[in-house]
Amino acid sequence: MAYNFTFGDDNLYGHVVRLLDELVEARGNRPETAPDSAVHLDIGCGYGAVAEALRERGYQYVGLDIDEESVGNIRERGFEAWQVDLRAVDRLKESLDSILGDRQLRSITMLDIIEHLADGRAVLSCVRQIAEERGLPPLIVSVPNVTHRDLGIKLLTNRWQYTQTGLLDHTHLRFFTEVDLEKFMGSVGWRLLTKRDFEMLRSDQHFPMDSIALSDTTPLGAFLQSIRELAGYGSTVNQFVRAYSPGDVTDVPVLYDRVGDRSALLSVIVPIASENIHQLGGLFEYLERQEWREFELIVTGYGLDEAERAHCRTLTTDISSVLGCRTAFMHVDGKSEASALNAALECVRGKYVSILVDDIPTDWPASFVGQITEPCVQMLVAKSTGTPAARGEASYKNVDRDAALAYHGRHRPISYYAFPWQFFGELGFRFDESEERVDYRHPISRALSLCGVQQGEEATPAKEPASYQLISTDSLTKLLGRTQKLEARCAELESAVNHLRQPRRLKLMTSLRSIKSGNRP
Repeated sequence: MAYNFTFGDDNLYGHVVRLLDELVEARGNRPETAPDSAVHLDIGCGYGAVAEALRERGYQYVGLDIDEESVGNIRERGFEAWQVDLRAVDRLKESLDSILGDRQLRSITMLDIIEHLADGRAVLSCVRQIAEERGLPPLIVSVPNVTHRDLGIKLLTNRWQYTQTGLLDHTHLRFFTEVDLEKFMGSVGWRLLTKRDFEMLRSDQHFPMDSIALSDTTPLGAFLQSIRELAGYGSTVNQFVRAYSPGDVTDVPVLYDRVGDRSALLSVIVPIASENIHQLGGLFEYLERQEWREFELIVTGYGLDEAERAHCRTLTTDISSVLGCRTAFMHVDGKSEASALNAALECVRGKYVSILVDDIPTDWPASFVGQITEPCVQMLVAKSTGTPAARGEASYKNVDRDAALAYHGRHRPISYYAFPWQFFGELGFRFDESEERVDYRHPISRALSLCGVQQGEEATPAKEPASYQLISTDSLTKLLGRTQKLEARCAELESAVNHLRQPRRLKLMTSLRSIKSGNRP
């Protein structure tokens, strides 16, 4: 069956032609061996939707398709077209050589064809061989995106509905995510040049129109869409439109390992800038005293000068031999803390991720170990007592998310949390690089909302005295209750103070601020 789609500036075929235009404009930046008289080869062309648009741009169009009727239609419009069966891979090279003769290739397109092929690798390998022999032309490929949000939401609600055409065309033999497409193309020697993906907020799979889950106006629909968008690129991409050039074959596994590659239990990220570089030595001394070392350490600097980078690199190398675990130092050129954190997240191997800033919890990181069985946020709740520290190693229990958020907002930095890696991997969370300083309340609230939270409950005595101990959820709730009552009383006093004269008002307001900050007036 051949597909008779029409060309439009704002549809898939318009994207393909504009991508070719961009490649032509870029010729001055790279060697181009194919002469202008070379042909454009449209493999699996159907009715040749791009034929006229390419002819207007000076291309000599040659279409190839298995369907006799569509080939005849293209010829009637004044173009060269041939009937070719891509399934006959053993004869494909011979057929292409016969059609092209001594002509060079200017460019190649394979639009929505790869997903229909039983042996797509063999076909693409043959096309690569032809391209290497005939001027190294770029190859433009379009492939339906199986990770469009409409498909994911419908699958979640027990629907996988094949249609005559579209994302779930009933003749598709293979389905592609963006990652799978790049692995697939690289495995047969096609190197990515650029892309111009075609987006549709509502794909052909956006039905029924009264679906609660698909709607962007219902709370459920908005939530499901936000999860997909958080997970990574492509939630509204209908077709990936990519340009490739012949290159080396990449030895990347196309099939996935069910176990995964999370080799460490905990990855520790330490963001370092010029103003806190002096703390690095003390941090390393603290880590040396820890008995539990089943973690990896990634120091990520940002905005450091050469001398500061060298200092960090030396300290990191020295601590590596002492700890006996994986350590690494990396640096990003920007001055954004978020960019440093995002760069480190690309390298971590742990099942959990902890970010060390400001003060360090007592018995950290052993306090996070416990009986971790679920991908929840691990929370260390502590208070200053001056008594021997306790280590939460026996068990974990669920903690109320709102209570944890409130407690964090008043008392604890991000160092008191260990995030499941999949919060960054599966859900794709990244820090906002447009902000110079990171507001850590956002990742904490987001992670607690999506992952849940566990807190170390039972504790065993620590070997050394320290100034922190774990407290129970009940104690936390009581503490929050007292804090809320105090805040309410402060609000009442502020209202009363506003009616006093200026000198007396200033004195009382100063006292109230001291109470709020935990100091005596």
